Amino acid sequence: MDPVMAKTLVQLGTYGPLGIMACMGFMLFLLERKKTSELTNKLLEFAQASVKADAEHTKAMEALGKLYDFSVDSMGVASANTATLSAIKENLVRLEQEQRNERQR
Repeated sequence: MDPVMAKTLVQLGTYGPLGIMACMGFMLFLLERKKTSELTNKLLEFAQASVKADAEHTKAMEALGKLYDFSVDSMGVASANTATLSAIKENLVRLEQEQRNERQR
């Protein structure tokens, strides 16, 4: 036990058990406030880390959203290119058929 605390308890002993109980109650109150303060600080640190993680998560999701939009746009372009190539193929087949028909005449 701390020497100052021992001296204080001895001096409070002159007031009887109620003085000692009052002192111990006050000490417990102060200790509890200190623990509560430490817990509050830890909770604040946790909250700050949580907010930081949420901000990073939001940035990552925005990047993934942009990548998804780019992929969808690329698929649209690929579909348009496929349709264009199909039209070109159909025209080539038609032109070849017309040339065969002209050769046969």
